[in-house]
Amino acid sequence: MRWLLYFNPATRLGEILAGLTAAHLYLVQRRTLSAPRASTVTLTAILAVVTIHLWLYGGVAYHTSFIGRTAPPLYGPLLAMTIYLVARYDTPWSRLFSQAMPVRLGEVSYSIYLLHEIIPSAFKWLGLMTTDLAVAWVTWVGLLLLLALISHVSYAVIERPARVDSGAIGAAARTGAYSAGQLSTADLPCASAGR
Repeated sequence: MRWLLYFNPATRLGEILAGLTAAHLYLVQRRTLSAPRASTVTLTAILAVVTIHLWLYGGVAYHTSFIGRTAPPLYGPLLAMTIYLVARYDTPWSRLFSQAMPVRLGEVSYSIYLLHEIIPSAFKWLGLMTTDLAVAWVTWVGLLLLLALISHVSYAVIERPARVDSGAIGAAARTGAYSAGQLSTADLPCASAGR
């Protein structure tokens, strides 16, 4: 049942379509909001996403597993709109998210996504989770720092080399070198790094 509600690509279709719509609007629509209004609307959207996320996962999800597993599609369109606003308008919020740390977190976000369920599960399995709020706060901060560190390593060791290799394979496929046998796997950046 969890796969059907949470991991099934069909249940993510609304999020995919919302993202496609936001990307399309970004490409074809001009800026229509004044700078002060854009700043206010963007901040409102950011706060709405954070509030809805905390409400769905912090409150509602504890009482019903259905909401816990289907929450992202419920606020996915709002998240897509927020990303559009941050990307489209030059606001203090877009400048904040353009700083080095948020950009770096964006680069490792796929690794964070892959690991975000594994690390808390390991903490629970090891008995490191607690209901004492003072200790829980420290545990969750440590958990987030560990998640960021492991995700950074995963990105550097696995994801970035895979992106480079897939780019080299794609370029070779476009030029016909790979299919013609002119490029071997030894020519790929990942293979040459080990020499």
